Amino acid sequence: MYYKKAIIKIGILFLMFIGSVTFAVQQGLERNFVNPPDSAKPQTWWHWMNGNVSAEGITADLEAMKRVGLGGFTAFHISRSDPGKVKYMSPEWHAMMKHTFSEANRLGLDVCMHNCAGWSSSGGPWITPEYAMQKVVWTEKKVDGVQQFNAKLKQPKSNKDYYRDISVLAFPTPKGEYNDSNGFRICGWDAKAGFKNAVKDANDFQADQSDIIPGNKIIVLTSKMDSSGQLSWAVPQGKWTIIRFGYTPTGVTNKPAPPEGQGLECDKLSKAAAEFHWKNSVQKFINDAGPNAGKTFNNVLIDSYEVRCQNWTHKFASEFKKRMGYDITAWLPVLTGRVVESQETSERFLWDFRKVIADLFTENYFGYFAEMCHKNGLLMSLEPYGDGNFNEFDAASKGDILMGEFWTKDQIDPNNSFTKYDYSIKLASSAVHTYGRKYVGAESFTSGQMNAAFVQYPSKLKARGDYFYCQGLNRIIFHTYVHQPWMNVLPGMTMTRYGMQFNRNNTWFEKSSEWVKYMTRCQYLLQEGQFVADLCYLSSEDSLSRPQMTQLLSPPPPFGYDYDFCTVENLMQMNVKDGRIYLPSGMSYSVLVLPQGNMRPAVLRQIAKLVKSGAIVYGGKPEKSPGLQKYPACDVAIKELTDELWDSGKIISDRPFDKFLLSKNIPPDFAFVADVEYIHRKINDADVYFFSIQRQEQQTIQAVFRISHTLPEIWYPDTGKIEEAPSYSFTNDGRMTIPLSFDPAGSMFVVFRKAADSEKKASEPEKFETINIDGAWTLHFPQGLGVPEQIEFAELADWTQNANYDIKHFSGTATYVKDFDYSAAGKHIFLDLGTVNVIAEVKLNGKNLGILWKPPFKLEITDVVKTGSNHLEIEITNLWANRLIGDEKYPDDCVWRKFKKESDNFIVIPQWLKDGKERPATERKTFATWRWYKANDPLLPSGLIGPVRLMVNK
Repeated sequence: MYYKKAIIKIGILFLMFIGSVTFAVQQGLERNFVNPPDSAKPQTWWHWMNGNVSAEGITADLEAMKRVGLGGFTAFHISRSDPGKVKYMSPEWHAMMKHTFSEANRLGLDVCMHNCAGWSSSGGPWITPEYAMQKVVWTEKKVDGVQQFNAKLKQPKSNKDYYRDISVLAFPTPKGEYNDSNGFRICGWDAKAGFKNAVKDANDFQADQSDIIPGNKIIVLTSKMDSSGQLSWAVPQGKWTIIRFGYTPTGVTNKPAPPEGQGLECDKLSKAAAEFHWKNSVQKFINDAGPNAGKTFNNVLIDSYEVRCQNWTHKFASEFKKRMGYDITAWLPVLTGRVVESQETSERFLWDFRKVIADLFTENYFGYFAEMCHKNGLLMSLEPYGDGNFNEFDAASKGDILMGEFWTKDQIDPNNSFTKYDYSIKLASSAVHTYGRKYVGAESFTSGQMNAAFVQYPSKLKARGDYFYCQGLNRIIFHTYVHQPWMNVLPGMTMTRYGMQFNRNNTWFEKSSEWVKYMTRCQYLLQEGQFVADLCYLSSEDSLSRPQMTQLLSPPPPFGYDYDFCTVENLMQMNVKDGRIYLPSGMSYSVLVLPQGNMRPAVLRQIAKLVKSGAIVYGGKPEKSPGLQKYPACDVAIKELTDELWDSGKIISDRPFDKFLLSKNIPPDFAFVADVEYIHRKINDADVYFFSIQRQEQQTIQAVFRISHTLPEIWYPDTGKIEEAPSYSFTNDGRMTIPLSFDPAGSMFVVFRKAADSEKKASEPEKFETINIDGAWTLHFPQGLGVPEQIEFAELADWTQNANYDIKHFSGTATYVKDFDYSAAGKHIFLDLGTVNVIAEVKLNGKNLGILWKPPFKLEITDVVKTGSNHLEIEITNLWANRLIGDEKYPDDCVWRKFKKESDNFIVIPQWLKDGKERPATERKTFATWRWYKANDPLLPSGLIGPVRLMVNK
């Protein structure tokens, strides 16, 4: 009995301990949601423009970042402006970098460095032709037998005076080459035009037997040619083609870099080249950082890849044989557009050829770069996509902080269709989930259109950012904060037409802190715990080109089912437990969805293993193996496995996907009857959903969750407020329904972490009495902009309708002041500003009530308003566009550097600005390095429009 009592007591103590731990975890979650850690803060890209740099500007920039709540920055050094004095990698530049690292350390800002000048990709003047990206080149000569051939073979065209031979081959000239040589070039490589695939698609051409080169007729003549290209060969009878194969640099350079930072791109298939680049670039950043390396300076970026393809490297032939098990030599004619053995085998060789290139790209560039980062105590940030011939899903596996990008857009497509760049966020988030990383970053809110940058502001951008939070993004990195080297001009330096101009010179920058705080709260919860998804789409190995989302998501996920992509490497690490598919990262899925196309036997064997262990798999069956390895036995293996899996019904492909999921007892995670985006995470024992309404209108949705008898809480990231859902009900099938009400472009978290035994009915909505604050307002403008410092507005009106030219075109912050009497009584009293263009900061009776950055522009004043006279001040901030348009009426006081495209023009930096002197007299109020507007462009609504009113709940 004593032992039983002791065991019971221990059990009770254990449960009490578990309960206390759970409570502490929940309290920590709440506390960090209200006041998140620095790791949850947004960051920014910080572009130094062509040597226009100052220590004073660096300090001002970094202090401004800290002031509005950013957590760090990524430094770039690019051209796209008139040159300044601080040349890239000069002693002066290194001094500025040391100052940057020191100031960032003082302010507690994380520093990431792009690995070279420009934004793509990894190159510089130190890259010699030996270490540059390489491509296959060749020359051909037709000869007749029988003869003794003794002549020099023409060397293929080279770049940068660098050329190396690969092989010399001869083969009987196919008849088709004489009859229809142009039509026969079905799969020729073009290093400039070739985008991802090393060859063109040959599906539209069927070679006949007279066009084919028999493999056993190919003669290797490499040993018969000397170093000068002199070939000595006894030509057999017949017509013969001799091809001299070699390789040379592609000639591509890093971009857009200042002249002193531009040079050849390093060989992406060579570890030696990557290491050589590192020693001449990143290592110097590490030296500048000194004791801050690995701490303040904590990661290095490889931006999106934009320097095209390569298809050879010094040891490619041996790497090919090691990986594919056969010699590449006899297959080289396929690279010239010919068919060896058969069209089938040639296509299979090309698949192997692309695969080796892609694997070397991933391992020796992305992978080795990450390895060098880690050896130096750094992380690697990576945008694993672009115009190179690599597998983007495999590349993503190598990054520590995976990144995508998204561009500004007035409104999300109602069909939520993906654009070219939208795909990159899901690519990055899938890699983070499947490989067990934490941060999904994105260069965010960028733009490249005329008249785009200075029309953006927080509430206009909010829905776009929220959309990508629902795609898995959890770290906004603004594109871009352009370094402002000058302290006496506004808006100052711009990155020509690119970016959202998020910097200390933007009119609303200092008012962005509440938006930044909103994002920080969102990102804290989206960085915690683990993503919840039902579906895992296996990425295809059948193509290295970037596919459309419709191809990747075939079949598309039904509404209410979220998903990840996974790589073949992920697949090989999967196991099954209780019917769910697990990865070492901890991610698990209900269903594995297979890609369309062919598949290697090893991949299909792993799928068969998962099915045997109880995994649910959906998708069409492959017909064959894509490559030449172990051909034709590989196809026999595929046929045997598909018979076992598909023909026996173990894998289904002919049933509608949504009905298939329901037949497997997998209902939607979330069901809704409205335009809403969502993402679901599991944080300890709490289910956390983030929701975003994408339209600029108030909406209430009936949300149905695959959760029951759990208390729903609403967590508001704009305010940090947490409250129980006002109502909820349980369904008969084990789910629950919750009405959720959203502001225009609104968002919220719904958190389930406590038991709830009973339903909750909605209470009666509050009723309010409205009291208008009418009459005149005093408006105060800042000095030095040509506007009157104080003016009376008889009533609220748009500044652009004012007769005064400088008020009409005013850009910045002006303060409305008014005294009003209040005599009503109420439990809750709100101040509603009505229409605001575009941000307001409110003070009542001397108390700052905060910044209102999105509609509805309303806040509670119950504890601040008083009976009798009240003093109200409202600061209103508009956009730079109106003043920039207004200044176009006046003559230029600068010279413009002109290019073929007018949109590429930028200002020649005037001497007075270089010398730090005052601007000569001019009627212009602004100075920008790029022309954003014309004099006749429409003005943007500005100011406090109202109506301003009190809303009193009695």
